[in-house]
Amino acid sequence: MGSVKEPDTTQKPPPPPRPLPLSDPTASWFQDWYYKIELEPSVVTDGKDYLGQIPIRLLLRGIDVAGQRCLDVGAMEGVMSILMERRQAARVVAYDRMPNDEKVKTVREKLGAKFEYVAGMELPDMPQAVSRDGSSLFDVVVCGGLLYHAFDPLTALCRVRGMVRPGGVLLLETAAVLEEGYGMYFNAEGAIYNACSNFWFPSVGCLDYLVRYLRLRPLDCMSFLPGSCCPHYDGEAERRPAYHAYLESGDIKPGYAIEDGAAAHFRHGRLERVVSKRAGAKAYYVSIDKGTVNERALDVTQLPAA
Repeated sequence: MGSVKEPDTTQKPPPPPRPLPLSDPTASWFQDWYYKIELEPSVVTDGKDYLGQIPIRLLLRGIDVAGQRCLDVGAMEGVMSILMERRQAARVVAYDRMPNDEKVKTVREKLGAKFEYVAGMELPDMPQAVSRDGSSLFDVVVCGGLLYHAFDPLTALCRVRGMVRPGGVLLLETAAVLEEGYGMYFNAEGAIYNACSNFWFPSVGCLDYLVRYLRLRPLDCMSFLPGSCCPHYDGEAERRPAYHAYLESGDIKPGYAIEDGAAAHFRHGRLERVVSKRAGAKAYYVSIDKGTVNERALDVTQLPAA
């Protein structure tokens, strides 16, 4: 008589692959994201609210990336890469030293993105990894949130600069110190910012000098100035009393009030001049002293008629 082979019960079947629908948003891999991304309706990752994400996205709006080769340095989960891909970039490469394979895989699958992803290597090794047809040059390079994490930020900046083709564009976002001169400040024990892998912070003048030294010409810039600002100071009746009330309550700090037709030009965090295209338009520095609001009129340069 024939024998019946008993089934082998010592080996467990492989676990089923995780389904694409996010069956458990509380799983460990779903936590601690850099960007807030809606992967499914009402399913949003727990990203950070870092202000540095804002200016670089606004700057990207002013660049036509259609048909361009684009590199996203410090990509995290790849939001900037997705934005460039959706704007018809010819090639988009996302690089990050810290691998986020699981998260990037989910983002690409859920949002239908096809950008290339290179991670888990040091910055000096990245150019070879992204090279195509013998070239590692790109038309547009986005570099956000990188330099202050580098113990040698100048070398890091040089390496990123080396991947921008002649005539290309570098979008650079980093932190700087609003001090005069050309200093580089070390973040000892978190004296400037939290001490978690944040090392060097240049003064604004130092950063400007370095990028120019590397043959980069500033085209546009965005930053957050200290204090407060009230536009349309004379154009809307409720503006002046509302600004005064906020100062009196302590909800905002002293700052600048600008009438319609005037503009304030800041350089390295300091007011350079006030200009006006409308005769009589003014600007003020508005402060509060012992509960009394003071308006100091600023010198205004009248622009010539167009």
